[in-house]
Amino acid sequence: MISVIIPSYNAAGYIKSAIESVLKQSHEDFEIIVIDDASTDDTARIVKSYSGDARMAYKKIPRGGTSRAKNIGIDMSKGNLIAFLDSDDIFLPGKLEKQAEFLTKNSRYGLCYTDEVFFSDNSRGETGSANFHFSGDVFYYLKRSNFISLPTVMIRKNILGATPFDEGLKGHEDWDLFLRLAREGVRFGYLDEPLSKIRVRHTSATFDKSMMDATRREVGLRAKKYWKSFKSEMSIFSLKGWRAITRYLKFKIGAFLLGFPKKACFKRPVPQEIV
Repeated sequence: MISVIIPSYNAAGYIKSAIESVLKQSHEDFEIIVIDDASTDDTARIVKSYSGDARMAYKKIPRGGTSRAKNIGIDMSKGNLIAFLDSDDIFLPGKLEKQAEFLTKNSRYGLCYTDEVFFSDNSRGETGSANFHFSGDVFYYLKRSNFISLPTVMIRKNILGATPFDEGLKGHEDWDLFLRLAREGVRFGYLDEPLSKIRVRHTSATFDKSMMDATRREVGLRAKKYWKSFKSEMSIFSLKGWRAITRYLKFKIGAFLLGFPKKACFKRPVPQEIV
């Protein structure tokens, strides 16, 4: 039912914990697909130690980046639901069961995401999510910034398309995917419960400030184009145009009632370190 895709690059110190967090899930109808992006450490040996479990799959590929690794994992997947786990992060108990149950009961939603907690190797402390979370038609809110962490996501495979992640992006590829799905009207369901733990470490790709700033600008420009394209559909002369107008008005009224984006709750920074 569920394919858990773990892209990995030189994460031998963490990947065992990631795999174990999936194997301990209460929902047992899953497969784990580890895509090794040309690691030079002990990743292969650690993953292959689980080869006796029929639910495990491993593929080593030439260095191509995290987007390519995830796309290959999706191509290999057999489940109708896809979950993503970075090789240094952890699923908390009940994650797969609760999200699969939500998507089974709510057929109008194409994606389910949850709250998260952040932790680091240098501290015993944890901190909660920095983001304000939205449910339903989230396009208007998502075009401003990304409030969804990929390891919290479970998504229906049939809405992903041929190339879900843009392999030309070295960062923020998840935000770009979410924007494209939201632009098409995919509904996002939010479960107000932390079901993933995200490791904050300064050696990860997300701490490459210049790269992350550049890709944030790139995807931000794409968000503006997606929004402009959506607004161009508004017209009083067609059913599609009226639907776009109705959707636009719902966005504006909802944002006004929430005080979006001026309230402080919409401007919290993602944790950079944990004391």
